[in-house]
Amino acid sequence: MEAVNIYLAALLEHIPNKLIQETFESLNERPDILKLANQYASAGNFRSEHSPDFVASPFENLKKNSSEYAYRFPLQELSLKRDFFPKKKGEITEEDTADALWASFAKDFQNRALSENLERSAERTLNLLAKYAVAIPNPAGMYPEISWYDYVKTKSGMALNLLEYTEHKGSTEIKNDESPLLIIRADVSGIQNFIGAVASKNASKNLKGRSFYVQLLADVVLRKMLKGLGLFQGNVLYASGGNFFIIAPNIPRVKDAFVLLKKEIERAIFNEHGTGISIVMGYQEVSQSQVLNGNINEAIQLLFEQKIDVLKRRKYADLIASDYERFFMPVDEGGRMATDVVTGEEVRGDDEIYYLDDNKALPKKADSKQITQGENLLRGSTAKQIFLGHSLRNAEFLAVFDGPAEGLKEEKIIRPCSLGIEVSATSEIPSGASEVWALNEVDSSQDVDGFMLYGGNRVPVLPESYIAKNDEERKKGHPTYFHEMSAKDYYKTEKQEGAFKRLGVLRMDIDGLGSIFKNYLPYPSYSGDDQKGEKRKHLSFAMYAALSRNLDWFFKGYLNEIWKEDEEFKDYTQIIYSGGDDLFIIGRWDLTIAFAEKIKEDFAAFTCGGGLTISGGIAIVTDKYPILKAGMMASEAEHKAKSHELKGGESEKTFAKNSITLLGMPLHWDTEYRLVKKLKDDLLRYLSKDREEVAGIPRSLLGKIRAHHYLMRKFEADTMKGLKVNPRWLWLATYDFSRFIG
Repeated sequence: MEAVNIYLAALLEHIPNKLIQETFESLNERPDILKLANQYASAGNFRSEHSPDFVASPFENLKKNSSEYAYRFPLQELSLKRDFFPKKKGEITEEDTADALWASFAKDFQNRALSENLERSAERTLNLLAKYAVAIPNPAGMYPEISWYDYVKTKSGMALNLLEYTEHKGSTEIKNDESPLLIIRADVSGIQNFIGAVASKNASKNLKGRSFYVQLLADVVLRKMLKGLGLFQGNVLYASGGNFFIIAPNIPRVKDAFVLLKKEIERAIFNEHGTGISIVMGYQEVSQSQVLNGNINEAIQLLFEQKIDVLKRRKYADLIASDYERFFMPVDEGGRMATDVVTGEEVRGDDEIYYLDDNKALPKKADSKQITQGENLLRGSTAKQIFLGHSLRNAEFLAVFDGPAEGLKEEKIIRPCSLGIEVSATSEIPSGASEVWALNEVDSSQDVDGFMLYGGNRVPVLPESYIAKNDEERKKGHPTYFHEMSAKDYYKTEKQEGAFKRLGVLRMDIDGLGSIFKNYLPYPSYSGDDQKGEKRKHLSFAMYAALSRNLDWFFKGYLNEIWKEDEEFKDYTQIIYSGGDDLFIIGRWDLTIAFAEKIKEDFAAFTCGGGLTISGGIAIVTDKYPILKAGMMASEAEHKAKSHELKGGESEKTFAKNSITLLGMPLHWDTEYRLVKKLKDDLLRYLSKDREEVAGIPRSLLGKIRAHHYLMRKFEADTMKGLKVNPRWLWLATYDFSRFIG
């Protein structure tokens, strides 16, 4: 039996539609494997008669010992808008019916999924389920956090794994102490440093394409692994933020192929990026007992602690062993080679070489004179990233080619690390593509394989009122440069005398998400249907799939909606990177703060107050400040926010993390930040030239605040050094500010 048959059968099983069931019956050649796959996907608890009637948020009870649900997803097709947030039952006014959703699925299945290429049909079917079945309750009677889509995606991968494992073993009987599965983990390191490692004056030309390139690299590595291991998208437990988990059969064929693929991918990334980007890959066996008893976190912990964390400390060991000279022997050309004007990397002789004119938006192939002069040169890969970023402003599709992308201009093609897979971001569907994905468009009318979520595929562009400067080939619709975002209407005039021009650089991520994935235990369930008896731990692969999918929805999908629904965000901020659980945004300083606050508020609403929090840091810099340095400052500010603790109130309750660092000061979002924002608003009101309702105060107050803040910080610094100093700034501040009363 072909593996793809059982994979597709697993996807279609249980769907209450006559057409779908007819197709399922034609594929159902191994009901024994499907029965076992249902048990694996449900962690041994397949009970369809107890199926929940709604899909809950996987975050609401994430940190609570509770099985109560106040929120649920509206029964509807997937949407990237806020109306897809979980809501309280009484707040949901209009819903589709499951029957209507299945009817729409069946229609698209017949029109879009069925083809002569059964593998492509199967993957298209999975992607249609991602559109129609994420708000339909799972058919296994599992926890309501797990949607139909999360469940059957997991089950389809399990069916493949169990088919291969039992065929290799020659028996369908699996003992509890056997390990039929492998969890494969890949971790791409250096992403944030790579994205920010660009020259300041050309940062806005390269940063967007550079960010998208890193995501493409991770996606291409995943695709190569799946093809090399003979697996499908249903085998992917998690893939975001440059990392992924694959669930594979524990057989020699897979292990041998993994070793070869690991070496090939590590070498390819090193050849292209040196030590700037690296990848660590490892695997861990999973026993049937761990799966059926809901203890797969044990295997995940071992994978991190005994494999991935160890490999990170010796990530180049295999490369050094096979290529010692490249790492340690001197090179005659060192110091004499031209460098890439954007990245500072050496322009190698085997590179395609481009030339970047400061007054032009896009690079061009370098001529012999420009190469000889050695100035303003680009490596071919850097030039491709600039072209990619420029294409993204109008791109609607991502086309993937398993071979040469014929018929496309060379600058439109990206070949991440020459791994044999070519990619193009385009506004039209090209011919010959192996796959075509609609970018951030769930309901595309085009003949695509599915949709791909990407945080920040759109950028601020020049308006009709733009006044061209110098001889730049820029016009309406071209991307805005970072210095043009630094002040309101900066790009509309030749000069802005006295304008306050500052950029905000924001980094944010979820607090403690890594430990959740390593150690996650959902609320305890009970061993009996009567809700009595011994409480026990219970965790399934499908629960992890639900968690990761929802995080992707927010960071790679919904974040774009926040951006485009606010006109000022659209004009003056840019999402450089957003994926997994973190983000990187650049924009006008005040709007960057507002954007961070909006993200925090919406994230709290999306996670239903489940205790998951998000912290961040903002660096405020001049419009010509090096982006690499500003990004490092923002990272330091983010770390400061995550280390922040606040004690207050009669109970002396400690508030940890859940903070934002502004101007070097960490502020707890729900307490200190609110107070500081109110004080800021009051000051603006009192100092306003148009004040009518208040008497107003002199602007000299701002100078006093600044002076006393300096004295306070000096006192804190001296105290930290162990010096005995007089806190006279307190008395001076009291005296000065009392003079403004009345």
